Amino acid sequence: MPSRTIKYLFIGLISLTIGTYVRLHPLLSYSSDDSSEKATIIVLTKLREVANLQTEKQNPFLEKTQRDILAKNLFNELIKKEKNNINITINKLKMELEKNRPQKSQTPYLLEADPFYYYGLTENILTTGHLGSKVQGGKFLNDLMLAPLGHWVPLTLHPYIGIFIYKTIQFFYPSISLMHAVSFTPLLISGLSLIPFLLLLFLLNIRPTVAFTGSIFYLLSPIFLKRSLYGWYDNDPYNLFFPLTILCLFFYAFQHLKENKKMITFIILMSLAITLYAHFWQGWMFLFCILSASIIGAFILQRIFLKKFLLTFKETGLSLVIFLTTSFLTISIAFGVKDFFILFAEGWAALKNFLTPQLSVWPDIFISVGELHEASLGTIIELTGGFLFFSFILLGVFKNILDIFLTIKTKSEPNVQNFFMPLTMVLLFLTLLVLSLGAQRFILLCLIPFSILFPVGLDKTLCFFENILLQFKNKKIHYIFFALSLSVLLLSLIPFSSIRSQINTLVTNIYNDAWDNTMREIKTKTPSESIIATWWPPGHFITSMAKRRVIFDGGTINVPQGYWLANFFLSQDETEALGILRMLHNSGNQAAEYLETLGFPVSLSVTILKTILPLNRQQAYQKLKTIIPDDIKINHLLSLTHKKPPASYCLLYNEFVERNIQLSFLGNWNFKAIETINKDPQEFKKVPNRHSREYIDFLWQLSGGVKKYSGALPQISKENHTIIFAENIKINLQDMTCTISSNQYGKGIPYSLFYLLSCSCFLR
Repeated sequence: MPSRTIKYLFIGLISLTIGTYVRLHPLLSYSSDDSSEKATIIVLTKLREVANLQTEKQNPFLEKTQRDILAKNLFNELIKKEKNNINITINKLKMELEKNRPQKSQTPYLLEADPFYYYGLTENILTTGHLGSKVQGGKFLNDLMLAPLGHWVPLTLHPYIGIFIYKTIQFFYPSISLMHAVSFTPLLISGLSLIPFLLLLFLLNIRPTVAFTGSIFYLLSPIFLKRSLYGWYDNDPYNLFFPLTILCLFFYAFQHLKENKKMITFIILMSLAITLYAHFWQGWMFLFCILSASIIGAFILQRIFLKKFLLTFKETGLSLVIFLTTSFLTISIAFGVKDFFILFAEGWAALKNFLTPQLSVWPDIFISVGELHEASLGTIIELTGGFLFFSFILLGVFKNILDIFLTIKTKSEPNVQNFFMPLTMVLLFLTLLVLSLGAQRFILLCLIPFSILFPVGLDKTLCFFENILLQFKNKKIHYIFFALSLSVLLLSLIPFSSIRSQINTLVTNIYNDAWDNTMREIKTKTPSESIIATWWPPGHFITSMAKRRVIFDGGTINVPQGYWLANFFLSQDETEALGILRMLHNSGNQAAEYLETLGFPVSLSVTILKTILPLNRQQAYQKLKTIIPDDIKINHLLSLTHKKPPASYCLLYNEFVERNIQLSFLGNWNFKAIETINKDPQEFKKVPNRHSREYIDFLWQLSGGVKKYSGALPQISKENHTIIFAENIKINLQDMTCTISSNQYGKGIPYSLFYLLSCSCFLR
């Protein structure tokens, strides 16, 4: 029989192969935008024809306009009912079209928007040799973010990993593009994370069959798979690799608790791993706190209940001192002593803001970001592996709690299996579950304890059944044991069946040929010092692909500039809009900040700026003379608002027009009401819970209430010069008049309407 180590190596290779193959899906199933668009149009056109024929057959005597409306409704119903079949048909057709294309694009673009941020940094290193123009402590200055001042961003080693992979692949495949090469980075990191995962299971004496099933559930967990697919050039996979590595070193240190040299060596390695982790994610301090808390908890429990094991008690205290000391030293050496506390404070503040955003005077755009919303327990279970997976996790939690209880009750000597590891895993499970319930962004972190507790619970279940079977003396009992082992292996098929149906929904192709062509246009047709005024979602595209500055992006979403830019887009006066843009492109929000230093509250500062921005410099000076009786201060303020800005451009895109409701929320913000609430403790108590629906309604009320927008309303038919849209909206193309007679939106003339040449319209 092969040794247990050989079995684990074999398990690792098979699991790694499966996990890597599934993660290559975006590359293996890639088709160009052209083929995808053609396939979608063909399938939906055929479906529309079916709806038209069926409606005409069932309602031959109705007027054409009424039949068109019924056909459109039937078409929408068919799309909802046959969504999966339609997607399968489109995928098959686009693959056929792709095979017959004379010129094929080589590889897909990066997934999502954030990977483009790191892609831009990777290009910076290759072209300039550094991340940004300046480095200070644990941060560097990114000149393209928060234009025109730039943004200090935490240092990250992620782009250097991408360069290493690029150079390695380039050695064997010289013509490979940078984007194609770095797209393999998440596959490497997720594969490496399997090593500490299996080492932890090995330490826990988990049988190989259970370890294999656990590995498959871990690697094919929907949330992990989504954030480590080919093309996901983001830092998410490190949030599993490093915590698992640190936990592995942590538990091996406690396995050798009475062997000081080995224990100290593992703790030093653990501190170095935490320091390295700090170069990849700002929230490193969270794991640092959890591990510190688990050692302190173990120390206290031993002191209260296990007094007779004095040596173990002393060694636990020694491990805590060594861990805190070495972590402080290694991070201080890497970033500086001062920056240790700055990084810790900023990481904690960022975590706190994600979970309990404060009632800021400036509008909070975080409420529009899906991954920062609350997550239900059902969502967490679904994204981490399903209810069966979670059931065994709960058994694992119960087993760990039982181990701690029995150790204390029987006064047994505490060790890594019966005390230290169970205590840490329960603490991680509870803390990360609460964290994920507060914000969807942290569900990935839940996989750290979940992936370990699942095989623990499954192994405990097998032991339970085996102990029962051993009570029966049966010659064929070994066949039953074999059947049990086989059933455990068959459980690994469950992730395959679920991922097969989910994989296409996990792939988020936001960047496409249209965006790429737009970025090329910006890069080639605008001066290098230009600033692009647009909403935040395409910010990383512009900074990485067009190499131009933006006002804000996905990494600087919650800044006051969003308020000013919303007012720029909402303005009905070009002079006012240009005045706002001139201020933003000269100094960002520094003018408002300067007025605050002069003693003006934010509400009054905003009012003053809105008054002077549409004016020329002389008019603004005269206006300010009545407010600020100091020429030096007035001239300094005007240098922030009325200086000639660099080349400025405005970018509008279809999705922004379709989903522009954020503008009303930000642009109509009531600063005075917020200041009043913050000053009055009684009023502040009336603010709804920040995780409730009422809180969102409360914020909307501060902006004058929720604005009524329609979705895209498709064209139903055309009669002479009149186009008829859904909801009985009619537009006369000769005089461009519009009328509406709708049960949902009412009757009369819409307040405003966006009419697109693609024959869709939007009401406001």
